[in-house]
Amino acid sequence: MSGSFMVQPDRVLSSSQVFSGQQGTPSQLGEMLNGARGVDTGDPGLSAEIQALLGQFTAALSGLTAGLTRDAAGLARNAQRYEATDAAVARSFDQIRPSL
Repeated sequence: MSGSFMVQPDRVLSSSQVFSGQQGTPSQLGEMLNGARGVDTGDPGLSAEIQALLGQFTAALSGLTAGLTRDAAGLARNAQRYEATDAAVARSFDQIRPSL
C-alpha cells in the first residue's frame, strides 16, 4: 500500500457537530412547505399536481434530515473509536518490555 493518512478525531467530531447542527433546516423548510398543501388554484388538476409535488419534496426533505442525523451519529461514533483505538495501542506499547 502506498501513501498514508492521518485521522484527527477532533476534526471528525467537529464534522459530526456541523451535520447535527444542520438537521433542523430541512425540517423547518418541510414544515413551511407542508402548510402550502392546502393551496387552491381554482384548477383542481393543477392544485392536485402542486400538492403531489409538495408531498414529494417534503418527503425528500425528511430523508435529508434522517441522513444528516445518521451521518452525524456515525461520525461521532467513528471519532470515539479512533480515540479508543489510539488509547489501546498506546497501552500495548507501554506493556512492551525490551529484553537485553
